[in-house]
Amino acid sequence: MQKIEIGIEGMSCGSCVSRVERALNKQPGMIKASVNLTTQKAFVEFLSDTLSLPRIHQAIRDAGYEPREPDTSTQAEELDKEGNDLRRKVIFAAALIIPVVLIAMGKMIPALELYTPVSCLIGAGWLLNGS
Repeated sequence: MQKIEIGIEGMSCGSCVSRVERALNKQPGMIKASVNLTTQKAFVEFLSDTLSLPRIHQAIRDAGYEPREPDTSTQAEELDKEGNDLRRKVIFAAALIIPVVLIAMGKMIPALELYTPVSCLIGAGWLLNGS
């Protein structure tokens, strides 16, 4: 018995998942096949002496979808790059929005009522000159 995870391209709805699961479960030697739409992957358990990986890939193609070959190194690098980019954007947005919120909402918070004008006056040189 062998357990593998296969990426699948082209699925967009629950009907797609059902179609792939039915195609996989019809294969002789398939013990269990479940497909996850969110991760775009099929998790299969099969008897390796009865069913081969190329036959499983062909069943997915026959259902109208394309199996992906595992390529973990580039996927991990791409996800890491995307995560770093998103983190940088969030920090940049937070740095810009905090002063705006303090100025706009300062009067609503009694403790910040005096803080906002004082911080703008004291920090005016820094804000204008950047030093």
